Amino acid sequence: MLYVVSDNIIYSDVTMEFFETGKELIDLVRRNPTEENQNENETLRNIRKDIGDLAENQNANAIIEQSNPFFSLRRLTFIMTNACNFRCSYCYEDFYENGKLNSPKNQIININSCIKYVEKISNIYNKIESICFFGGEPLLELNNIQSICKELKERGYNIHFSIITNGSIYNDKVYSLLKNYQFSITVSLDGPEEYHNLTRISRNGVGTYKNVVNNIKNMLTDGLPVSIQGTLTMEHIDKGFGIIDFSKFLKKEFNISNAHIVPVQYDGNSQIQWNNSAIEKLIKSYLDYDIYNIKKIEEGRYEDILFSSAFFDVLIAIINKRRNYLICPSGTELAVSTEGVLYPCFMLVNKDCIRPLGDLNTPNKIIKNNILNYIQETMKANTRFCRSCYAKNICHGCVGANVNENKSINIPSRLLCTLTKERVKNVIIYINDLQKDKRRWKNFVDNFNLCFSSKRNNYEC
Repeated sequence: MLYVVSDNIIYSDVTMEFFETGKELIDLVRRNPTEENQNENETLRNIRKDIGDLAENQNANAIIEQSNPFFSLRRLTFIMTNACNFRCSYCYEDFYENGKLNSPKNQIININSCIKYVEKISNIYNKIESICFFGGEPLLELNNIQSICKELKERGYNIHFSIITNGSIYNDKVYSLLKNYQFSITVSLDGPEEYHNLTRISRNGVGTYKNVVNNIKNMLTDGLPVSIQGTLTMEHIDKGFGIIDFSKFLKKEFNISNAHIVPVQYDGNSQIQWNNSAIEKLIKSYLDYDIYNIKKIEEGRYEDILFSSAFFDVLIAIINKRRNYLICPSGTELAVSTEGVLYPCFMLVNKDCIRPLGDLNTPNKIIKNNILNYIQETMKANTRFCRSCYAKNICHGCVGANVNENKSINIPSRLLCTLTKERVKNVIIYINDLQKDKRRWKNFVDNFNLCFSSKRNNYEC
């Protein structure tokens, strides 16, 4: 199908090609905005035939079957504990008294259950690539993490370990764990002190910035691989502190350029929500960020690139015409709750609108079927909000954000969807200009491939 991206650019979601054209064709496509309309219009049908846009789209079952979803599980996340020593104002988990998350009582995952889950999942998938420890704050259960890693290594599992932590706990014992088992480490930090301490506070209401920054610097000094996960809030945006500022701060403070920085996803019932003015500023911040990085790639100034997986994933899809069939990786990554229940993603644990995939007593055949059903549900081709969107083959959404905002896996987060579509359009317009000069385009693609291979290998989140 053909889509109008801008006043002079048409995009085909079948060929994933875009091209400049005149007002007459732009107006014609706008007057025929559906697949049915374009099939009935002789002029558009002929144009689509000439460019290969009439190729039949594969159905969801065929796509799933060809992708071999049980070849490899990218990540299995263990929710080590419900407890957390922080009280972040935007946390998507539900707090109870004394910081118990999504549970009427404090719970800690059973170590034996974790080992049994690795055995069980290894009989469903050919391999498990990575195990991630999450919480709550996972390092509150340091001894249990140590026991799990030790047991799995002794059993001969070749699995990479990672952890997502608030960065509040770092000592010799933590260092030994992270170093000995070659962990990838993601620490949450929300920018400079004035922003971080607004939202990421301790249980007693005190700012956590100084402690977290000190621990990050000590980890880096100790030679540990650290990446940052940051959250942009309206406080950042209203004060003119956008994603470029955030990324440059991280590079200056820690010499870290691999960061995952996302806008806060407020719960749909929260009294705090993004207003239209803040959303406009947020979008501009990300558009500026994307063009900044594209220019640095074109110039070959890799050291100045402010890396994020979302930005690179959009470029990969456009340059290599690699379709993103799913809303997000949930379902191709799995998570185990403290109660020992299996979910499609750690953000979906204990959410009322999410059906668990099973538990240790569930037959493997049923778990596989539940995973396949979930993947099918979250395919964009089966989501009415995505089916008719020009960005569907390029974008990366987040089912967790959908659930937090709309209590549904298939109703997109208004904020994330709007932001993503604008970013895709912005990149297409710029890339279209690059492609006009074949030498300039080839130089960009060569630089991108060099940059991507070096940056992506160092990224973990």
